Amino acid sequence: MEKKVRLRKETIAHLLAFSKTKRQNIEKVLYQQFIETDLYKNSEIIGVTVSHAHEWDTRNIIKRAISDGKRVCVPLCLTETKTLDFYYLTSFDQLSVGHFHLLEPNPAVMNKTELSAIDLLIVPGVVFDNAHYRIGHGGGYYDRLLEKFSGRTLSLLHESQYIDRIPVEIHDQPVERLIIARN
Repeated sequence: MEKKVRLRKETIAHLLAFSKTKRQNIEKVLYQQFIETDLYKNSEIIGVTVSHAHEWDTRNIIKRAISDGKRVCVPLCLTETKTLDFYYLTSFDQLSVGHFHLLEPNPAVMNKTELSAIDLLIVPGVVFDNAHYRIGHGGGYYDRLLEKFSGRTLSLLHESQYIDRIPVEIHDQPVERLIIARN
C-alpha cells in the first residue's frame, strides 16, 4: 500500500511539472489515437470523467463523441457508498463542481443511465502496468465499478505513467486497453 501511495504522489508531481505545450502535444496524440480505435468507432454510449488537474484533457473527446452522434455519460461520485452513478451529458453547462473538485453532473437537469447501457468506459488513473492494472486516486470508486461493468474499458496515459508492475491488491481491477502517448 505504501508503494502505491508513493507511486501516485511521484507520478502526479511529474505530470504537473509538464509544460503547457508538452501537455497539449500529449493530449493531441491521445485524442487522435483514441478516435482511431475500433473501441471508439463501434461505441454508442461512452462513460468518461471530465478531466481536472493532472489528468489528460477529456473535453475534446467528449465534444467529438457528441458531434459523432454518440451519447456521453459522466459520473457523479456518491461518497457515502464510494460508488459512481452516470448521467447523460449534452452540454458542459449541465455540470457543476462537486466532490474532489470534479466537474460532475447535476441530477436535477440530467438523465441517469444504467451502467449496463455504457458500452465503452474511459477509466482514469495515475499509474498503469503491463497487465493493465492501475493506480487511481485512492478511493476505489473505479475498482468497485469495474467489478460489475461488462462493457469495454480503456485508459489514456503518457509513457511516464507506465511501469512494469504495480502492487496489486485483491480488489484491484485491470482495464482492457491502454492508449499510450510516447513522446
